[in-house]
Amino acid sequence: MTTPSSDPAGIRIEPVTLPTRMLSFHTLAAAFRSDPVMRWLQPHGWADPLFFAGTWISLRKDLQVADIALEGRHVVGAAYWEKPGSRTSRLGEALAAPFFIAALRTGTGRGEILAEMLHEHRPRRPHWYLSAVGATRPHRGIGSALLHRGLDRTSGLVYLESSNPKNIPLYQRYGFEPLSKIDLPNGPTLVTMAREGR
Repeated sequence: MTTPSSDPAGIRIEPVTLPTRMLSFHTLAAAFRSDPVMRWLQPHGWADPLFFAGTWISLRKDLQVADIALEGRHVVGAAYWEKPGSRTSRLGEALAAPFFIAALRTGTGRGEILAEMLHEHRPRRPHWYLSAVGATRPHRGIGSALLHRGLDRTSGLVYLESSNPKNIPLYQRYGFEPLSKIDLPNGPTLVTMAREGR
């Protein structure tokens, strides 16, 4: 399966490094500011960077891949991927817990519900997982550039959940097909999607 070429003029994709990981937290927080699932978890977005920090910390670093998109010197997008076999370590859970608690505050119960429902729908066979991709400047091809870079390194099954119906056509252009829906209690619906790799 070929991946559409997408490299907008002036956009560079680089790996997240220690100096840029904090920028990636804030970039994803800005990109997800009006995301229906984020706002179901916690109505106020002031602590969203802590949520993405917790996501980063919870994973084993040898099984995590992350990219940022830059326009000039400005970080305008980010994507977090998990390699096949990735799982949260006990140490990672312990280190990430304060970040999730601070980020979700009254939404911690919903956070547990979301985590359980996402886990139930994950494929049982090895797969790459796109845990987050977002851009702060929409309709510029930034998300496509991040997807293109990430998918170029994958093989086999790739899986994601789309929390925004508007993004489904973009994922379909990259070969993802809808699998099922996750209806959050008194909340929005996520669509699970998968792509069989090369």
